[in-house]
Amino acid sequence: KNSFLQKYNDSMFVDLILKASKREDFKAVALTSGVYPDTKTIIKRMTHIIKEIRKKLPIIPIGVEPYVEDKNEIIQLKEAGADEIKINIQTPNKQVFKKTCPGMKYEKILDLLDYAVEIFGENKVTSNIIYGLGEETVDILNNIELLAEKGVVPNLRLVRINDQNKKRIEKMMNRKLENPPSADYIVFLSKQLKNVLKDNNLTTLEFKTMCQPCNCCDIVPFYDI
Repeated sequence: KNSFLQKYNDSMFVDLILKASKREDFKAVALTSGVYPDTKTIIKRMTHIIKEIRKKLPIIPIGVEPYVEDKNEIIQLKEAGADEIKINIQTPNKQVFKKTCPGMKYEKILDLLDYAVEIFGENKVTSNIIYGLGEETVDILNNIELLAEKGVVPNLRLVRINDQNKKRIEKMMNRKLENPPSADYIVFLSKQLKNVLKDNNLTTLEFKTMCQPCNCCDIVPFYDI
């Protein structure tokens, strides 16, 4: 583990980004992370990397997808130079959340999202809603409404089930996984999301970093539909 941290240190990540910035198609920086060795260390490292990048690239958009545990960490990331932030609600159903995210608190994430909008502004905060784990359609639609009313732009993400994770997920959920949602259903949800965003004066088009402008993994309102 120590050799891993020594090899992939902050300076290496900064150098990689600065090297990439010389490309003609370089448009933005997006940082995500795990939680090893602990969340405080990760936030500290992420903040340092952002500051170093901001010194060299003062106007480049920077987005962050951290695992935050308190409001002060949101402030740290903003003051370091981050422009956009993703804090994931994870699932639209609290019962599914308890099974898939043990140790995490649903209401706390909502509170942090509220604060993130206060610090970063509307159309600067996004959150993954992962579906396909047995929730009802109404759960997804209600969650979309809830986040949008806070000024958060939800990002709908269908869970990826494969041979490597299926048995583990079924054990965690204590049930067999049904057939995955159809393409029509995925498009239906994306259209519903687009309508909710319109109703709340939100859009995916203002994001300069992360999933919305990338639009490789999901059906993104205003880009794909």
